Amino acid sequence: TATFGATSSEVAELKSDAQSRGNFNAIVDWFTAQSDKRVVSLTSHRKYWRERISPRIPTATKFGSPDHPCDQSSRWRRFAFVRNDVLWWMPRELRIEGNGPYTLYLDGVLRTAVEDFWLTKNETYSFNPSITYQVCRNPDERVLGRLWIELEDGKCVQVENPAVSLADIENKATYVVDLNENNLEEIDVDLTQGEEFV
Repeated sequence: TATFGATSSEVAELKSDAQSRGNFNAIVDWFTAQSDKRVVSLTSHRKYWRERISPRIPTATKFGSPDHPCDQSSRWRRFAFVRNDVLWWMPRELRIEGNGPYTLYLDGVLRTAVEDFWLTKNETYSFNPSITYQVCRNPDERVLGRLWIELEDGKCVQVENPAVSLADIENKATYVVDLNENNLEEIDVDLTQGEEFV
């Protein structure tokens, strides 16, 4: 069997046993007992882990993720684009509709609506709704992080990763849920600066 680690009392007992019988015999007996189901009940780290995991899924699927946005352990984030959007086998096609406000779709799926969306250091560029752009590099997983888009001339340029917002376009979304942040728990804080929730 595997163990999640010895308790303080088990370590104290092993230390006492090692002092009275010798280190080698005490350690061998302790490891033997850890493998004996009659002494230590069988535990499963995998079962423990699976009961508590809420993995990222790069595409829509009914397996391995909550079926509905309101299910327990469903995941939420503030930013619109993630690293999984740029997997080599995915199309990564970005469609930008409108000319302010803009509606952004990735691979045909609505991501967000934003008032302003422009190239860093080039506020004069206008996105063309008849062109399908490509997300060409991994984005920063945070609001206003870097998002890289390939333009019609083949250049990979930087824009800002926008916040998720469906203001005034709720009719285009599959689900719209107004989340009260008091009911959400931050996850992946080191990775996303507190912009992902469960």
